[in-house]
Amino acid sequence: MFRKHKIQFIGNLEVEVPLEFSINNIQFADTIDNFFSDNSDNNSSFGPDNLKYLKTVIDVENGFPLGISMNMSLYDSKTKIKKSTINATDILKPAAVGANGKVTTSTKSTTSIEVTDTFWNAINSADKVIISFTLNTTDNGTKNVKIYSDYKISFNMSFVVKPDISLN
Repeated sequence: MFRKHKIQFIGNLEVEVPLEFSINNIQFADTIDNFFSDNSDNNSSFGPDNLKYLKTVIDVENGFPLGISMNMSLYDSKTKIKKSTINATDILKPAAVGANGKVTTSTKSTTSIEVTDTFWNAINSADKVIISFTLNTTDNGTKNVKIYSDYKISFNMSFVVKPDISLN
């Protein structure tokens, strides 16, 4: 008489890859068509000209040793002039690391991104948008950092809007 036995193995494996790196002001940029401008194909009666002010507030608790800044410019490719730029420095501030390159403390940051009427007024005079991201690791790349699977990012985002809407 044969008995069937179920054999089950359960295990976890975490491998530390000996990869250390640092980044000091590496920048990625792209120029795209102006997605803000009025399109005759758009059937919506609400457009950028209905907004006088937009502010986005981003609260972040970053557990990664990587920081990110961004800017976005309205660009006229015919005149080669940037019409208006929005800067969002330190959207993510990098977390502090110890001597071994592992994060010791997460970093909290608050960033306000304001889109004023100057930006809104320049939208239709630009055919392109240049978006640029700048990356830095802890202490502007002066320390080597490591990435671990237990790092996390938490964030909240809020908007303040001043519309200019006419009701008929």
